[in-house]
Amino acid sequence: MKHGFYLRAERNGCGSGVERKKGETLFVLCLYSSVSLFVVFLTFPPPLLKTSLVLWNFPAGVWLFGRESNLLLFISFFLEVFSMFDHQDRGTWLSADRPDTLRPIIAPSILASDFARLLDECKDVLSVEGGASEWLHVDVMDGHFVPNISIGMCVVEALRKHLQHTFLDVHCMVSHPDRWVDEMAKAGASQMTFHVEAAECPKAVARHIRAAGMQCGVALKPKTPASAVTELIEEKLVDMVLVMTVEPGFGGQSFMHDMMPKVAELRRAYPHLNIQVDGGLGEKTIDAAAEAGANIIVAGTSIFKAAVRKQATETMRNAVKKSLTPK
Repeated sequence: MKHGFYLRAERNGCGSGVERKKGETLFVLCLYSSVSLFVVFLTFPPPLLKTSLVLWNFPAGVWLFGRESNLLLFISFFLEVFSMFDHQDRGTWLSADRPDTLRPIIAPSILASDFARLLDECKDVLSVEGGASEWLHVDVMDGHFVPNISIGMCVVEALRKHLQHTFLDVHCMVSHPDRWVDEMAKAGASQMTFHVEAAECPKAVARHIRAAGMQCGVALKPKTPASAVTELIEEKLVDMVLVMTVEPGFGGQSFMHDMMPKVAELRRAYPHLNIQVDGGLGEKTIDAAAEAGANIIVAGTSIFKAAVRKQATETMRNAVKKSLTPK
């Protein structure tokens, strides 16, 4: 039985239901096992100290957000030791506030793979011989938010069963994303990225994703400005921002160069934020995306259909690495 603990801190706004006054910081000490999660809520500073105990009858994972950087560094130490999920990417938590140097992350989109050989395809791009991709990008479409229907929770669950340590970056192109959170967490997603345009209350969705034990990403369609996610970043509710460089819903589209100013705007405002781009990325477009400031590259056709996958992957990784190197 797996067991341990982790800590979460939050100020001014919480989905936990614990009341506190303005200026209080909420510390959440979570004691978990494979069966249940016990959560102790503490408000600080004393004498405002209050505690409550909540029992959630499902396996839960690591989530946290706060405002004090020294506190986050302290918490990160315990997360490294006591994290329940070993498929999380701890280097990308709260990226906007971490002093860590950004790193290139290549996330092949399985939408472009041979579905009849999906597991073998995934293992290949994750292998050293296939390019050693850092993440797998899983596109979930509901036929409502976008016109296409792709895959759902059953595929995520099957991938998790066979790829226990792989970071599954699940991009949910769905209406009412809050309705998908619990099942997606149960299926084994490492990170759930939702579209800000699809959520009635993006902050509530982000908190729900974190509470379910996943990392949280937020996506922007081409016509949506970067300002739509400013509050989510400022309030430390997301770990990553995805800038779509095609209209979401279908693979194989042409790269939209006019999205690069949006990427550059986010990079200038948030030098340490993980910024992902998705759509039309390949050898001819990677330099533009990397120079604009993207460090997480979603690539489907350009990797899965490449003559030499390792070469295609390394070309994109090296382009990002070059752009991240101080001039």
